[in-house]
Amino acid sequence: MEELRAAHEAIERDLIQARTIQQSLVPERVLETATSRISLLLQPCGHVGGDLVGMFKPAADQLGLYSIDVSGHGITSAMVTARVAGYLSSKFLDQNLALERTVDGLFHMRSPAETAGLLNQRLAADPGVEEYLTMAYLAADLRSGQMTVVQAGHSHPLLMRRDGSVEFIGDGGLPIGLVDEVVYDQVNFAMRRGDRLLLYSDGFTEAVMKNGDMLGEDGLVDLFRESAKVGEGPELLQDMFWRLTEGMLDSTSLGDDVSAALLEFDIRPG
Repeated sequence: MEELRAAHEAIERDLIQARTIQQSLVPERVLETATSRISLLLQPCGHVGGDLVGMFKPAADQLGLYSIDVSGHGITSAMVTARVAGYLSSKFLDQNLALERTVDGLFHMRSPAETAGLLNQRLAADPGVEEYLTMAYLAADLRSGQMTVVQAGHSHPLLMRRDGSVEFIGDGGLPIGLVDEVVYDQVNFAMRRGDRLLLYSDGFTEAVMKNGDMLGEDGLVDLFRESAKVGEGPELLQDMFWRLTEGMLDSTSLGDDVSAALLEFDIRPG
């Protein structure tokens, strides 16, 4: 029993350290630009998980924002998220697949469809990696409000206009790393002052409520609206998570990882 206890404690220490490392993959949870605010939420259902959210800014008005969900749970999925975080690095832009360096030394954003294709090539070519991932990736022009998103098997991005009206963006698409030579489609749309865009994992929509039903997209809209009444930015995301876990779930623990990335566009006064 003493040996088993010591082995369990060693595994527990390793898992705690693994959680710390995975959380460090999202070093910046809030970013405020001259016009907009970007906020991130990452809550694994265990010590580590297969969800990943992130952002990068190659130029003052350019933003890359993504939400990723790796198949499976636990350590294996977490290791894949670590690899993908390197492919979409916010610190080492020359290693970021979504960017290419121009002749003047600056970085140009590739289209989301091209980025998804390159990421698919990398994962499909990795020997011994059987996991695949879903992804919603947004390339945003924070000056004009022009947005382009690719939805690779991921949950539909939720756009809430300033007047409270909502729409889901995208038509689906194949996950990344599942098959070779995939051509991805992308969707263009515009955001205006006061609009909010939510990228999220299915840990929200597939959460089982006390009545036995999943939250679903309609429930997510209601949850988003209620939380938007009481908070902004990271407080909004934390309120969504709190409402989900404290008042709505049929269990005391999460059944899946929960993550989200929120873009609040043009929040300047006036």
